Amino acid sequence: MLDLPTLDAIAAVPASDLPALLLRVLTIQSAIVTRLLAANGRPAAAPVPDDVVGIKEAITLTGRSESWLRKSGHTLPGFQQPTGRGGRVTWQRRALLTWAGRAID
Repeated sequence: MLDLPTLDAIAAVPASDLPALLLRVLTIQSAIVTRLLAANGRPAAAPVPDDVVGIKEAITLTGRSESWLRKSGHTLPGFQQPTGRGGRVTWQRRALLTWAGRAID
């Protein structure tokens, strides 16, 4: 059996690290569900990751400048700034690709 962190250990995680921890937990959950479906004889589609991307990848995905993203990026779908104004900004990759009209790979 895997050693999972205790609730006390999770309570000790700095708030700034919680978004990354949650993304990891959701990825693990997806892998478990996929295995369970396969074990029950159901074909399981491979999960499409919904990665969180920073400013540099957002520039590539949207075709917008860094200046535009810093000023107007909050209007795009998937925008996240978990630590509040002045903190690190990220976007959900899938939301940016959909907004840009590109296929999700």
